Amino acid sequence: MDDPLGLGARSLAINKLIRLSRLVLMVRQLVAGQEDSRHTVDTLTLAKSVFDPPSKVMIEDLINDTSVQSDSSTNPLGSCIKYSDDEVYAVAVFYYMWRNAICGIVHRVLDRVQPAVLVQYFSPDRVQIEDIEVAGEIAMSK
Repeated sequence: MDDPLGLGARSLAINKLIRLSRLVLMVRQLVAGQEDSRHTVDTLTLAKSVFDPPSKVMIEDLINDTSVQSDSSTNPLGSCIKYSDDEVYAVAVFYYMWRNAICGIVHRVLDRVQPAVLVQYFSPDRVQIEDIEVAGEIAMSK
């Protein structure tokens, strides 16, 4: 089957799921108090690399190049995004759902880590804005 995004989208998705699963485990240990300062730093480092992947801009550019935003009276947001084909739609929705999950996990980390340590890794406002934006992308996907 062709890969319309030209990225090896399936292998990229699998890699991201593995890293996301590893991050979930590390965050659970952090929340349970089964951590030390090294574990906290490792968790923040992985969370940052998952939240700010080098491929983010490239993926979003490719999704935007294969989609069109149009007005929609049936969508509560007033507009919808139409994709060039079903595979692009599936990749886009997966990507935005993955970004939404990452934001939720990072919010959990933000609740646990001292602000002085946190500012080296994340801006809480940036995480919240990203969370809202990707939720809108999912809601507008058609």
